[in-house]
Amino acid sequence: EMTSIKGCKFTAHPKMEDGKILVEFPEYSFSAELVDDKLLLTSVTRGEKGVTFKRFFKRI
Repeated sequence: EMTSIKGCKFTAHPKMEDGKILVEFPEYSFSAELVDDKLLLTSVTRGEKGVTFKRFFKRI
């Protein structure tokens, strides 16, 4: 059980597909994957005006 950004409790089932960790939240979908030795986190909001947010992390 998790809590969304808006404070709603829900149940999510993370799954692994093609080397990506995928989680479906009520407001958006989330994925995490390794790309060229960097961690890429991607969040995509739903709807006609959906927004994609990508964040890269690298080792120091």
